Parts: sequence; C-alpha cells; structure tokens
Amino acid sequence: MKKELRKKLAAYTSLGGAMMIMQSSASSQILYFNPPDIIIDNNSFDLDLNNDGVYDFRFFDLEISSAGTEIIYCVGNDSAEILYRSSCFNYLKFLKLLHPGQIIKNKVPGTWSPIEYGIFFGLFCWNTCTYNFWKGKYNQFFAFRFKDQPGQNKYNYGWMRVSVGAGCQAMKINDWAYNSVPGASIIAGQTQRIGSEDMVPEESNELTVYSTAKIVHIDDNFSGELLNISIWSVTGQLLHQMKTSSVSTAVDLQTLPAGMCLVKIEGTHTNQTWKIVIE
Repeated sequence: MKKELRKKLAAYTSLGGAMMIMQSSASSQILYFNPPDIIIDNNSFDLDLNNDGVYDFRFFDLEISSAGTEIIYCVGNDSAEILYRSSCFNYLKFLKLLHPGQIIKNKVPGTWSPIEYGIFFGLFCWNTCTYNFWKGKYNQFFAFRFKDQPGQNKYNYGWMRVSVGAGCQAMKINDWAYNSVPGASIIAGQTQRIGSEDMVPEESNELTVYSTAKIVHIDDNFSGELLNISIWSVTGQLLHQMKTSSVSTAVDLQTLPAGMCLVKIEGTHTNQTWKIVIE
C-alpha cells in the first residue's frame, strides 16, 4: 500500500531542487514561491520562507514501526505560528484546512498557535488520532504567520498549499506566499497584489466579500450581526436573497451565468455593496 501511494505522489509531482521563484512588481506586496514540489517521505525538511538562511518550518513524516503507525507534522522557530482547529493529546494541533480565497489575518475563525519543539506540534496526520482532516487531501491550504525581520512587532501573514497521502504516508509541499507588509492580510491562493483588499489590517473587523468560481464568500461577521444579503445583476435584477448571522457564509451561485454582479449587505452596523465576478 505504501509503495503504491509513493508512486501516486511521485506521478503527481515533478521532483527537483529547492529553487525559489519570486513573483512581484514595484507595487506588489505579495511574495510568491513556487519551487519544484517538495516530497517529505520518511524524512524531514527545513523550509526557509523568506530565504534568510534560517528555517521557519520543519516538516516531518515519521513511521513508528513499533506502533504500526505514521505521523506527519511540523514545528517552527520561535517567530512562526499556524492557524489550527482542534487538538490531539493536547499538544498536537491540527492545522485548519482553508478554502481557496479565504482571507488570512489575525481575526479569523480558528486559533493561532506557536509550534515549537516541546510545546505544540502542527499536525497533518496521525492514525492514532480520531480526527484526520488532511488524510488524502491534495492541493489544500493552511495559514501561517511569522516575523520576517528581527524585532518586528506585527506578523507577516501567508498561506501554504500541501498534499497529504491517504494513509498518512508522505506529504508534498506545492507552493506558498506571504504578504511582505507586517499586519496586512492575504487571501489563500493569492499570488500577486490584487488591490487594496489585500491590505486589510490584521485587527480589522470589516466584512470581507470575495468569490471563488461560482461561490460568494462573506467572512468576518464576528459580531454575529444579522445580515440581509442580496445579490443583483449590473442591470438591476435580483438574483439571490438570504439572511445570515454566521461568522463565515458561502453562497452557492452555480445556477447563475458568469459575469459581474453586486453583493449588497445590510445590517444594524453594515450597509455596503461589493462588486464581484462570477466565473
């Protein structure tokens, strides 16, 4: 089984050295790294996010033959943290799976935690644990934050895309990116500056509205405010209407044609309209 899984992962990727490609421009604040895919299989790998010669994350795939199990996890240096959703044995923190397009900043659903040796580990997979959210997941995102420069007060926020074997055997690091402006947000999967929306301050409580394919995401309703959501065509036709008080809401618009539309959100403290594109 393990041999077949390794073949599957090998076929899924192209191996090579850890060359980094940085895409940016004079106005861009998003630093994107797309090296040849990194396979961790019964070994460990040190990842230097910002190419400063010091590892920020260390990834492990360990086979515990005496227990007949395997574990995939990561730790970081003292300036790195991950966003997690639940724990196993208290000190093992399962990294939270993000959907493409989800905003990453200080105030997001989940908990930020350091992942240092002897304190907490960032867990992707362990057969001994009840919850294994990452088993067999390919090209999935998790959120990280770290301090890019010594003495820095605010964190740089970023995403990483990884794949994890179905049997908790081997993982692959696909690519990653982070916002070079401390305290500024980034969107999962974002590789370049889009506009002012990627500069949302980390403490901001403003709603965030964006689309992925034909799904409209409405995030950061931390006050639990009852929101009246209406989606309109640019010609003034009402396409969809609903109410929600959830922190994060996804509106499925699969039945609508592609194109520009307006998302209007009204509440006790909110009255705003966003333009989005349905692909």
